[in-house]
Amino acid sequence: MSISSPLILAVLVGAATFAQARRGAALDDAEKVPGRDNAVLKKILSSDVEIIGEWGGSRLPRYERNVLWITPEPNKEGSYSLEFYFWMDKGGGKTERRTGTLAGGILTLDKPVKEIGLARDSYDVLYAVRVDGKTFLLPSPHAGDLKSADELRPRIAYQIRKQPEKPRARPRQ
Repeated sequence: MSISSPLILAVLVGAATFAQARRGAALDDAEKVPGRDNAVLKKILSSDVEIIGEWGGSRLPRYERNVLWITPEPNKEGSYSLEFYFWMDKGGGKTERRTGTLAGGILTLDKPVKEIGLARDSYDVLYAVRVDGKTFLLPSPHAGDLKSADELRPRIAYQIRKQPEKPRARPRQ
């Protein structure tokens, strides 16, 4: 029993250390992704938003344009292709492609978006939110600073522009 006692103690200490590290990682994730703990975001986050379609916004209307096209990834349930397009009157256009997964109204990208889009800071999370009948995808850097749902507009979040038409039911003959 003396041989197994140190082994059991080592296993217990290892398990406790692992559990503590996982709890710390979850806290780190909340701190790394702005807005996860924002009370306003929690109220407007919508898990039933249809994200397929064309989204748009502009920090500087007439001087820049931001468009985000989202399509489903073929053969990958819950996975999407995202194409970010940014145009500025003096700098021309730039396109970035990402893939993302949607869960609970949170669209997580495969890698961060940098220097393109509606947020100056890089981000890899967009929050699907709905306010007053309008639907937005809010970049995580703006979610951290959100103090009221009234702040949501196409200057800080992508607003849905076009969604694919749903197939119509055939009339009965």
